[in-house]
Amino acid sequence: TLDSPTPLFPDVVKPTTWLPVHVPTLEKFGDMTSTFTDWQTPGNHVSNGAFRLTDWRINAYIKVRKNPHYWDAENVKLNGLNFYPIDNTVTEEKAFRGDLLHYTYIVPSNLIPRYAARTDPNLRIETYAGIYYYRFNTLEEPMSNPDFRRALAYSINQEKIVEFVTQGGQVPAYGFTPPSEAGYDPPKVIRYDPDKAKEYLKKAGFESGADVPEFTIIFNTLDSHKSIAVAIQDMWKKELGIENVKIENQEWKVYQQTVIDMKYDVARAGWIGDYVDPTTFLGIWRTGDSNNNTGWGSEDYDRLLLESSILSDTNERYAKLAEAESILLDEVPVIPIYWYTRVYLIHPDVKNWNPLLLDNHPYKHIDLERTEEGSN
Repeated sequence: TLDSPTPLFPDVVKPTTWLPVHVPTLEKFGDMTSTFTDWQTPGNHVSNGAFRLTDWRINAYIKVRKNPHYWDAENVKLNGLNFYPIDNTVTEEKAFRGDLLHYTYIVPSNLIPRYAARTDPNLRIETYAGIYYYRFNTLEEPMSNPDFRRALAYSINQEKIVEFVTQGGQVPAYGFTPPSEAGYDPPKVIRYDPDKAKEYLKKAGFESGADVPEFTIIFNTLDSHKSIAVAIQDMWKKELGIENVKIENQEWKVYQQTVIDMKYDVARAGWIGDYVDPTTFLGIWRTGDSNNNTGWGSEDYDRLLLESSILSDTNERYAKLAEAESILLDEVPVIPIYWYTRVYLIHPDVKNWNPLLLDNHPYKHIDLERTEEGSN
């Protein structure tokens, strides 16, 4: 039951979190609060989709095969799919070139120019509704000082990062919410401005970067995250004279817990929209939201989000959300760095794989068709 007219409701219920599950199976196998229970294992898992789980070896593979009980089984093209959790992007790219994969989730950033230079048809670079950013622990000094956060934000050159580090057609993010085909234009506030950065550093009480106490950037294991962290570390040193910035790589689960426990100074982060609307990006910064993990909150920000939720006129709602986003960008609990693109490799034999803003591909429509190019 909706409290008010909600034009975006059909989009809100599209994400996979709204997919139905078989309640008797959940109840049979117990604890639903655990991240992994027996209801998810092959033989127990009940699927109402085009494929069903047949084999799962942790950190090795997941195998699904065509579901004969699916309502539209006769129109499902593939017999099955295998998913491989390869966390090394170089290994993944080599597997693709060795015809061991039809699709890679990512491409090493240093190889993107090489694929692009030869206009390789396997390379895809597509618009993606997501943002790469850094979050601050605003409960601890010096990150608790908004002027210090502003100094760090304005000393990052987003254009250089996307041109020389990520190299995948990403767009410098001067706001938090990606521009939308639906018409939302985010406030563009956080732009590289070293003079302004130096002014804010002094406002924060530091005569020079040498006076800034040591702090650490944490990131989860991935070469691209490290490359970005090294670039930003260098920018803070060059523009502000801050020497005492460490970078620390953490395994994914450890990194997640570190952020949740608020035991960090600066942490890399990313957010992909669940649906195409600014609220899927701005909602996570409400005071106390489980995804916030910065310690930051604003009564005005929360109020504007609430007021926007009862507006049925899209232009009025967007204006209210832009006002809220301006507060976020002024107080800078997070630094927008770039808006994502999807950069991946796909085999020419794969058919019906089309660009999608949220990258949620309906596997029931995907087909494999041997081509002359693919047979080489």
